[in-house]
Amino acid sequence: MNAMMQGICVDFGGAGIRANTISPGYIETPLAEKYMQSFPNREEKRKAMLAAHPVGRFGKPEDVANAAVFLASDEAGFVAGANLVVDGGRSVLQVFD
Repeated sequence: MNAMMQGICVDFGGAGIRANTISPGYIETPLAEKYMQSFPNREEKRKAMLAAHPVGRFGKPEDVANAAVFLASDEAGFVAGANLVVDGGRSVLQVFD
């Protein structure tokens, strides 16, 4: 998705088209709740996952919607080719091997 967004940004930016992406983290939705229910130790898993979010909570659908509204607004008129990470800081704690 990011590569496609970057291509759109380069190819169509001169025409006033801004392309950006949003990368959400764990967002509390019915599907996420179903995922959590698959763990026998649900509360332990939830606490462990929550500990990996510096803001101290999981995301809400409104968090992602607010990011989208911002990117579509005039206030983001000079934002192009960006990936807006909406994950409560989770990605800064992620360790990659």
